[in-house]
Order: sequence, then C-alpha cells, then structure tokens
Amino acid sequence: MPTNFDPRSLDGIRLAARQAEYPNTEAEHKAVTEIDQKVEEMVRGHEESLLSAANAVLSEGDNALQAADELRGELRNLYTDLERAGLHAGPDLAKHYQSISGRLRNRIERLRRVQRNAEFQANKIVDPYGSLDYIRRKYPQVVAGRRF
Repeated sequence: MPTNFDPRSLDGIRLAARQAEYPNTEAEHKAVTEIDQKVEEMVRGHEESLLSAANAVLSEGDNALQAADELRGELRNLYTDLERAGLHAGPDLAKHYQSISGRLRNRIERLRRVQRNAEFQANKIVDPYGSLDYIRRKYPQVVAGRRF
C-alpha cells in the first residue's frame, strides 16, 4: 500500500524505491541499494559544501578578530597619548578617538555577523541529511530538472 511522500525529499526518493514493484528480490535489492548510494553521495557532497562554507566563516572570523585586536593596540596607544598630554590634550586626540571608536563599532558588528553565520553553518553541519532534505523541499527550483 503506497504511502504519500514528497518526491523532492530524500526520504521520499528512498521510499519510492522501496515501494516500487520489481520482478524479483534481486532487482529490488539492486534498485534500493543504488538509490541509497546516490542519496548518500548527494548528502556527502552537501556535507563537503557545508564544511567549505564553515571553513570560510572561520577564516573570516580570524580576520575579524585580528582587525579588532589591532584596534585594541591603537586604543592602548591613544590611552598612553592621553596620559602624556593630560589637560593639554587637543582636538587631534579627540578626532583620533572618534576614528578608533567608529572603526571599533564596525568591527564589533562584523564579529556579530560572523557569529550569526557560524551558528547558522553549525546548525546545518550537525545534520547534513536533514539540511539537504530541507533545501530540497523548501526550494523546489533547486531540484527541478534533476533526476534526484
């Protein structure tokens, strides 16, 4: 008795192979095994893509942290300059502080974006099968024209 399934979903593809009629058990076993292997290849390819994206996020995070660390050094130098100048600190130091402050806000926002992206990637990497299945069902145009 056939069950309803979404033909775009990975489970649907596998279920269709299992519910199809075959001339004998050997043909059934061969067809089911072939489908399972193709689905596994698709998931493996998706997983590699996810890992590549995660590595890009890690690299971006490293760069963002390095840029933030450089600003920390600039802030330390500014603090030293302010201590030396004391009450005679002029508008140049104030402008320099404003420059550092603005760049620091940008770096913080960049780090927040990297964090959000890292969390997004991590959630997908935890379950590459489910992640690919979700994409296939949510975005049918990605699946259009493909055998699977």
